Amino acid sequence: MNTTMTRLGALGLILALLPMAAQATLIGDEITVEFILGGTSQGSATAIVVDPGREFEGPGFGLDPGEFIDISGSAIEALVLEPFLVPDTRYIFSDLDWVGGPGIITGFTLTTDIAGFSAADITFGDDFVIVNAGDFTGTGTMLIELQTSHTAVPEPGTLALLGIGLAGIGLARRRKKI
Repeated sequence: MNTTMTRLGALGLILALLPMAAQATLIGDEITVEFILGGTSQGSATAIVVDPGREFEGPGFGLDPGEFIDISGSAIEALVLEPFLVPDTRYIFSDLDWVGGPGIITGFTLTTDIAGFSAADITFGDDFVIVNAGDFTGTGTMLIELQTSHTAVPEPGTLALLGIGLAGIGLARRRKKI
């Protein structure tokens, strides 16, 4: 009996200490986007990230009719119908805080068919992405898939398993002494 209790306690402890996969996402996060045209801010706007749904659609905010910016759980997608051709034009996506667990942006993958646009036109930090749009010489779509690093946050069930494991080991040791 003592061996069984010790094994069950050890199993509970091991399960509790296994890292849990973070389910962090941008869905539900309030983000800020600033549009800068020719080096001058044209204003900023905030939006709650929803899926499905586009956070910004033209006309307005540097977008022509039919153009859009859509932010998903871990990506930024845009449709560009008219090239900017204005130096120092960019979009700054900030306050990219992850819902469901802390995380930081560590890189990105770019898929695009916009002439004059490449990965060199994108910079990022822990919670922001800057897209330099002044070099766009063509039209098309872009998809920036964010690569992130998330720290595992223990769930209440995990903490309960830890407690049960420690209690089982403690009871087994106590019974051995008696």
